[in-house]
Amino acid sequence: MRILTHLLAMMLAIGVVGGLYFYLEDPANLFQHTNETPSLDPDKLELLLEELQAIKDSLAKTNMLRMHLDELFTKIFLQQESMIEEVVAKAIDNYDADKIGLYDYAAAYAGGSVISTPGTYPYPANKTISFFRLVTVNVMSNPEALIQTDNVPGNCFAFHGSFGRIRIKLGTIIQIAAVTLDHNKLAPDKTSAPEVFAVYGLKDPDEDPGTLLGQFTFNITGRTSQTFPIQPCKPGPCARQFGYVELIIMSNYGKPEFSCVYRFRVHNTNFNQTKTVI
Repeated sequence: MRILTHLLAMMLAIGVVGGLYFYLEDPANLFQHTNETPSLDPDKLELLLEELQAIKDSLAKTNMLRMHLDELFTKIFLQQESMIEEVVAKAIDNYDADKIGLYDYAAAYAGGSVISTPGTYPYPANKTISFFRLVTVNVMSNPEALIQTDNVPGNCFAFHGSFGRIRIKLGTIIQIAAVTLDHNKLAPDKTSAPEVFAVYGLKDPDEDPGTLLGQFTFNITGRTSQTFPIQPCKPGPCARQFGYVELIIMSNYGKPEFSCVYRFRVHNTNFNQTKTVI
């Protein structure tokens, strides 16, 4: 009986060992395979997506900045080109308008302005303003025409009578070396042109009568622009520097109703010693 029990125990042990042997001989039992995709931690995945989005946004901002800079540089270039063209055109216009080769310190482009016309009353210009075709008002002549470069027929300062006074602030304080008076040859009525006139230098806008710089006669049969030099009088009063001048029209060529002055210019031969008039 005891022998039978030992035999059964031996057979059971052999069976267990044999089964284990055949189980270990199969690699599939050692390494388990699966068709499922390995999964990531959701928090890590979200962090990776945020970093990718940040990189994408940064690239987009860089491209936008590059486009903005290109546009800005283009605008700056075009603006500089336009400014240069404007400055050159203005300089050419000023030179072409004067034609006499002398800088005009009384001109509006030089900072000059008409400050008063004592006892002188503008004459109606050849312009009218109509209000709803019911009321028509005559436009008065503007003394600022004296210091403008537009010298077309009819664009003058017209004032009543043959005597007039115009005070002008110069763009800079200068020693006045010459003055120029203009009258358009194509003007329909030459009798309104100034004939005898005088020029005074003023220290300030209220000085009266000022310093007489000279009395001159405009030749109606001469050139459109006639320049009159100021006689040197060193160390006399006319050698001083002035920031204001007064033009006095003393007579015209026979027009009793009004006189017409197209342009008045003031020149200086020393362009280095100038001060701005305040």
